[in-house]
Amino acid sequence: SSRSRYNVLTRQTVGMGTPSVKAATVVFHDCDTGGKGFLTRHELRAAHIQLFGWHISAFDLDALQPKACPAAFELSDFCAYAVPKLLSQDPHDSVRRHFSALDPYCNGYITLDDLRNAAGEVAPHIPAATVRL
Repeated sequence: SSRSRYNVLTRQTVGMGTPSVKAATVVFHDCDTGGKGFLTRHELRAAHIQLFGWHISAFDLDALQPKACPAAFELSDFCAYAVPKLLSQDPHDSVRRHFSALDPYCNGYITLDDLRNAAGEVAPHIPAATVRL
């Protein structure tokens, strides 16, 4: 069963990357509305977004918590899923994605105009004179 597989993984991964376990635990408790001790499908989606920064695919969500069998997704299950995924992430990937978003012509550098244009789209209330190097 997938539940027992996740529980086995939890025991194997708890020793790895304590900051990852702490991050997953904090997110779990943030998303566990009412302190039930488990996550619903909706809460699991929110936890995934909060922890990884993107939506979980419907396929992955169904694999973790099927609609037909809405079993409780407990902290140990969430850590078994999230910790290995956190540990496998490239720490510089986020910086690359943000840089790419600011480099519209893929030049490999960001000009002051690129920065002003991005700031104008994201935070139009900030005066242009404020956005400078």
